[in-house]
Amino acid sequence: MRKFLMTIGLTMALGAPAGAATIVAYDTVNTAGSVAGTTTAAGVSALDLSRGFGLVYNVAGGDYNSREWTQGGDEATAIANGDYLEWGFSSTLAYDLTGLDIYYDRSGTGAMSISILASINGGVFNTIFTDSSISTGGEANSLGLMAKDVTNAVFRLAGWGSTNPLGTFDIETGEVGAGNAFGLVITGDASVPVVPLPAGLPLLVSALGLLGLIRRKS
Repeated sequence: MRKFLMTIGLTMALGAPAGAATIVAYDTVNTAGSVAGTTTAAGVSALDLSRGFGLVYNVAGGDYNSREWTQGGDEATAIANGDYLEWGFSSTLAYDLTGLDIYYDRSGTGAMSISILASINGGVFNTIFTDSSISTGGEANSLGLMAKDVTNAVFRLAGWGSTNPLGTFDIETGEVGAGNAFGLVITGDASVPVVPLPAGLPLLVSALGLLGLIRRKS
């Protein structure tokens, strides 16, 4: 199985830090519509987990299951076709993102490749993770994030490489997060504001250093 990470705007690395708080979690049950996020962090409003305009709800299965993924193609084609899932949050408080936990699988003819893209604080979407050989048996990925002072984050999961329009890709539920109760979880910590030094302190430090130099010379 080949996966790679990219460091563009938001950094992700395998192995999220332990002990981070849950910002938003999704119980990714199968539904024709969107799935509301369970919000556990102060000031946070979750964005619904939803399908792009190119995807169709797949009735079978108990997880967030979709079909009509791009046949062949690549990430750009999948995005243009609306073949992506989307989720995220906005917040009145700033958070440092530390992790994204997700569990997914596909049918034998479903999307072979996916990528996860992120838009942070209204910025452009950048690719931060790619899985180019998705297992039909299911994959749990715990991805470490490093993004500071985040008040708005939108993630997209684009899928391509399907061999049949009826092929499916789904986000499993009851696999990740606290008590393995969810299928998709964003974690992080409240940002610690930087306390600026008093305006005159640098001058005072410089003056003390100069005084010490004069004393050594004398």
